[in-house]
Amino acid sequence: MFIEIDGHQIYYEIIGQGTPVLCLHGYGVDHRIMKHPIESVVAQTDYSYSRIYIDLPGMGRSEVNPAIINADDMLDVLMKFIRKVIKKQQFLIIGNSYGAYLSNGVNYKMDGCINGMFFFCPVIIADSEKRKLPVHQHILLEDIQPDDHQKEFKEFLNTNVIITRKNWQRYLDELVTGMTLADNEFKKRYFDDGYSFSFERQMLAARHDCPMTVLVGRQDSTVGYDDAYNLVKDNESGSFILLDEAGHNLQIDQPKLFDAHLLHFFKIHQ
Repeated sequence: MFIEIDGHQIYYEIIGQGTPVLCLHGYGVDHRIMKHPIESVVAQTDYSYSRIYIDLPGMGRSEVNPAIINADDMLDVLMKFIRKVIKKQQFLIIGNSYGAYLSNGVNYKMDGCINGMFFFCPVIIADSEKRKLPVHQHILLEDIQPDDHQKEFKEFLNTNVIITRKNWQRYLDELVTGMTLADNEFKKRYFDDGYSFSFERQMLAARHDCPMTVLVGRQDSTVGYDDAYNLVKDNESGSFILLDEAGHNLQIDQPKLFDAHLLHFFKIHQ
């Protein structure tokens, strides 16, 4: 379904009833990267959650909003979406990569509205030059013929660790499909000129008291894992889980461990 925010259409899906769970995808993909792994976990439970999957502006089926120049603008649109769809309810957030960065912004600006956050492979520092990054490696378990997806397969090798046909198919279905829908002109301009919050330093320096689970991959050479620990080190309700043999798509590299930790997150917030 669509909702109009500032005169532009935002695509989103709502599945289930209960406590709202806002699911925010990473940069340049769409809600599919969130929907498959989250729904597969929810299917194992009888918990009552209303999962809200959004396509960020300029990505997926959501329109480009020319007024969105930087992350502050993106956050403003996202908070308007929250006020229209979730209204005044308390809610949970699940954020992946840049979606986790935006989630931190929501928590910083809407303090007290969020009951819990679950991040996997989160962007903590927008400037990639300032991140602490490990060396990437991959484990080739099966020979794969990418056919017409040579460029995408190279990106798959650069972000995933466990290289199998099943994981490659998931990458195509959950990431590449969404990538093809993104507005490349908007994506490049935003990334080059406005990827970070103007208040990033203050946000990262603030104490994080919101219950939080942070799941990271030891071989994630896109965002790393060291910086993410700062989110939970002083948080009495924070959990930090470092998975080996997992890259920037750890939900694909280590699906059973991802499922177990997300299931635990849902259980403690039920």
